[in-house]
Amino acid sequence: MPGRIGGKIEDQPQLSAVLLQFARTLVTDFSIQDILDRLVGHVVELIPVTGAGVLLLDTDADEHFVSASDKRILRIESLQLELQEGPCILGYKTGEAVMVPDLASEERFPHFSAGARKAGIGAIFSFPLRLEGERFGALDLYSTSPLQLSENDLDAAQVLADVAAVYLFNARARADARERNEQLHHESLHDPLTGLPNRSLLEDRFKHAAAKSQRSKLASAVLYVDLDHFKAVNDTFGHHTGDLLLVEVVKRLQALLRPGDTLARLAGDEFVILCEEVGHPREVDEIADRVVASVAAPFTIGANEIRIGASVGIASASGRQPSALESLRSSDAAMYLAKSEGGGRHRTADAKSRKVAKRRADIERDLEAAIHGDQLEVLYQPIVDAPTGRWEGVETLLRWNHPRAGAVRPELIVAAAERTGLSTTLGGWVLRRACRDMQRWRDSSPHPPAAFAVNVSARDVMDSDLCSLVMQCLEQSGLAPETLCIELTENALLEDLPSSLAALERLRQLGVRLALDDFGTGYSSLRYLKHFPVDMLKIDQSFITDVGDDIVDAAIVGAIVELAHTLELTVVAEGVEGPRQLERVRALNCDLVQGYFFSTPLSAEVIGARDFGARPGRFSRGRRGAAGSALLPVPQASPARAADPTTP
Repeated sequence: MPGRIGGKIEDQPQLSAVLLQFARTLVTDFSIQDILDRLVGHVVELIPVTGAGVLLLDTDADEHFVSASDKRILRIESLQLELQEGPCILGYKTGEAVMVPDLASEERFPHFSAGARKAGIGAIFSFPLRLEGERFGALDLYSTSPLQLSENDLDAAQVLADVAAVYLFNARARADARERNEQLHHESLHDPLTGLPNRSLLEDRFKHAAAKSQRSKLASAVLYVDLDHFKAVNDTFGHHTGDLLLVEVVKRLQALLRPGDTLARLAGDEFVILCEEVGHPREVDEIADRVVASVAAPFTIGANEIRIGASVGIASASGRQPSALESLRSSDAAMYLAKSEGGGRHRTADAKSRKVAKRRADIERDLEAAIHGDQLEVLYQPIVDAPTGRWEGVETLLRWNHPRAGAVRPELIVAAAERTGLSTTLGGWVLRRACRDMQRWRDSSPHPPAAFAVNVSARDVMDSDLCSLVMQCLEQSGLAPETLCIELTENALLEDLPSSLAALERLRQLGVRLALDDFGTGYSSLRYLKHFPVDMLKIDQSFITDVGDDIVDAAIVGAIVELAHTLELTVVAEGVEGPRQLERVRALNCDLVQGYFFSTPLSAEVIGARDFGARPGRFSRGRRGAAGSALLPVPQASPARAADPTTP
């Protein structure tokens, strides 16, 4: 360490004692200001000067640290900072000690010197606070009269300055680490977009609410808020506008809260309001009414006027205090009830909604075991050539007969997988099972299905491992890539269009074919269709149901078919359940059909025993082509929808 006193520091008992105290400071949690205050106090005890001051100059301009042995020295230190002139400023900039034994003859600091002399100062000595080439500020010694310090005093002052620099460095490191930890802790408990509490912090607030309810005997309530039509905003205006809209929604919701209420963001466009100490259920209904009305009012985002809505589910925690998870599930189920009734309203959890919530909880809890325990089932529905009625291929359909919840609809299984993070696991299981069955059909039947289709969820589309999984399944089963058709929904692709397009191109490079499922239900089908590198369009069954009798539906289907054929795409009509529908979609030139008129979903064993014919047709091609099979008799199924015991 620079500086010496008579050759050995240990020969100066006073300085050794001061350094020992500083050493104790190093291992404590003293703040920067505490260290500076102790430094100036020890200096005036150790060195024959009138006073001492210190400035830290390397921090932000609005946060300089200043310490002084008395008020007059504090004013003089602050004067140097204000004028940016004086021995302290020069010592900080040069890293060298600055000696002014007689201020009356000093010419380097004209403005500061005048002020210091007016305050009764005759001499100043400034010593930089420095460590390994880094400077923090300076230690200043003051005398009311001209003064010459001894070599020992000068060395002692610089030693104190250098030692203090070490301690200040450690104190600042502690402060920075504490600030970082606090920031990380805050980020772990708050949503980064809105700054609202997240699920973790909300659960903690639930605990406090439960404790207060026990003391006050007043119940708490949970409002689960889900925005209506929010996805349309993202699809139409982009995710940036969607984020800006969420921030504006939060501002409106916060304005509705009572003191002590908590607004949290769970995910996406889902929010929770925790109302503590509710005197009467009517209070919660009034808050829910205000939430619905507030969100229904138009928003102005940039140049766009945007209208959305809110569906609100309420769970009251009267009587036995439920857990946070139970309350969230009950309010979530009530919210879904409000949304199923058209949205823009609120509903309170009752026995029906709680039963729904319990069923969803059972499904989510048991799904992973069902996947790994082969409790799920895969069925196959034929895809049929429209003009001939010839079976061409099959679509893979997922089924699950839960031991307590009963038969679970596929969309509920997929939703549960996404909520529990099992989407990729579930998708992989279905793909492997379908490839295995297709391989068995190839081995056992002379004329198996020409191709098979597998649905892929929105999350799977964005999974970078999807292509690797597809390649692995095809290689293990020995199937040609063109026998597999990946079905995706338009809404799934629009979640992140650039990433979706890149994923589709990777799949196309593998040789698999791509189908756009549920076409016509998205918000921007025609706008984006030309960008999607797909081979096939599947018209949603909502347009097929009344196509035989509704001129509007028939016009829509006809337009879709004409557009798809212009783009050389194959068209599949989904949901054909009667001869009138089949007759109409044939007249509208649909290439393929699918529905209960031809067959219910069938087991792999039944499909394996069916002769699909030797000549491949439209479903086995990547682009629309002419029919390649002889006419076969159309199955004479009952016009009524065939019963499917596996459908809930």
